[in-house]
Amino acid sequence: MTYIKWGRMSTDRITRYIPLARAVWTRSMEFHEAIASALGLHATDIKALRLLGEGPLTVGRIAEGLELTGPSATALVDRLETAGYARRERSTVDRRQVTIVADGKKLDALNALYEPYQADMRKVLDAYGEGEFEAILAYLSQTERLLKAHTGLLADRHDASDEPHF
Repeated sequence: MTYIKWGRMSTDRITRYIPLARAVWTRSMEFHEAIASALGLHATDIKALRLLGEGPLTVGRIAEGLELTGPSATALVDRLETAGYARRERSTVDRRQVTIVADGKKLDALNALYEPYQADMRKVLDAYGEGEFEAILAYLSQTERLLKAHTGLLADRHDASDEPHF
């Protein structure tokens, strides 16, 4: 197997980091997929419900928040509506405007599935001092920004050519 070469970066740190990061990201995806499966939904449906838990949204805002195309977001909302997790509501001011509203009881059921994990994570996070916790937050924030930036770079490269970049 060929491994990615990391140039001048500390080989010790990156070789310790990569396997653990992969394991965490894999477990996270598996956990969210298990939640979705327990509810008879797709993992993307769960992401949409998390957004809708913050308040009603238009299909366009859901598409934007999940980085989906308009038709994909519409199909997602159709699935949620059919399963009873959300409903479409027309504005009383402008009947052309439709917002998607999550069902409160279904959101409570979703949140209940996350609660045991969240309780355990509270214990893990409480074990860190404030400075350590701030370092964790900084790492997560920087990692999210880097992933977003590099995802965009790859998308831009792909958009510039129909050929895969291997």
